[in-house]
Amino acid sequence: MKLKFVILLISLLSFGLLTINAQEAESGTVVSIIKAPIVQDGTVAGAATDFVFNFDVSMDPNVNGYTLLEGNTISITLPEGFGDTDAYPIASLGSSDTCVPSNLQCTTGVMVQGWPQRPVPPPLYTFSYDEETNTFTYTATQDIIPTGPDFPGIKQAHLITIGFANPEEPGDYMMEVTTEFGESGEPVTTMMPLMIIPEVRPSINAVSVFNEGAPNAIYQTTGVGEMTEFPFDYLLFDGNGEPMNHVTVMHTTQNHAVLKQGEWVVGEVFIDAPEGASGHMLMTESPSAPANTPVLGVPTSRLTVMFQAGNTAGDYVITFVLHGGNTAQRFVTVE
Repeated sequence: MKLKFVILLISLLSFGLLTINAQEAESGTVVSIIKAPIVQDGTVAGAATDFVFNFDVSMDPNVNGYTLLEGNTISITLPEGFGDTDAYPIASLGSSDTCVPSNLQCTTGVMVQGWPQRPVPPPLYTFSYDEETNTFTYTATQDIIPTGPDFPGIKQAHLITIGFANPEEPGDYMMEVTTEFGESGEPVTTMMPLMIIPEVRPSINAVSVFNEGAPNAIYQTTGVGEMTEFPFDYLLFDGNGEPMNHVTVMHTTQNHAVLKQGEWVVGEVFIDAPEGASGHMLMTESPSAPANTPVLGVPTSRLTVMFQAGNTAGDYVITFVLHGGNTAQRFVTVE
């Protein structure tokens, strides 16, 4: 297991995909901030502001997220440089016909339960903005309490602030996030740097919306030698922010595959399998093809990958690595 981890670490470093930011939060509830999966440029200088705050709890649906009791809040203050372009009104999701995922003509925010397109239902909270402090606030209108894998509670906060623009200058910008989680609702403030990058990078983005009800396809359980219930769906953008079509998966060894676009290798896949496991494999019925992202409808490319479990029970971790871009992981428990 340690050897597999070292090999993966070396591979990620060699392609410049694993970056260690020296600025980390000393304490608080936020552990990272990432580009939203539904756009190609959410953290790019000058582009529309669209990113996700990850809280300090496992994304595994069997692990409960945070509780937010009625009247308590999550507040996110953007530093100077992030500004309202007046392109869209600011509103709570679902508050009008023009502020819904199929017709998103508003700046808004959602709380997410650990996998894409699975928000805490917006009627349970409101979203507001204070211009003077440049602060967005989610306020619970009812108690939001985790109840298990189908409703694990709050794990992420997604700012879909398409009416705002990132600073024109790349660099680290300090975000201030104050959460009032738990029974006490005691405010906890996290100062977390967000890196605004100079240009679009290739990205591979997990999505759930192509399966009815947007079930959790990132963490799945299946039987020995069986397929997972849900395929792995990804949205692909290239280094120009354009759809990355004609990408497929090809195994090179039992635990390694490449992402190929024609004759070019554009990424890799590493499978961390139980000791002695064999027979596990990744398959695609067809190369990635044009699609639109959920919520915003941005042109992209959809890659669908099937996974068949090996002959050994245990945990399988599948890591997709896009050269020059990011990584995306899937977790399959085989029983």
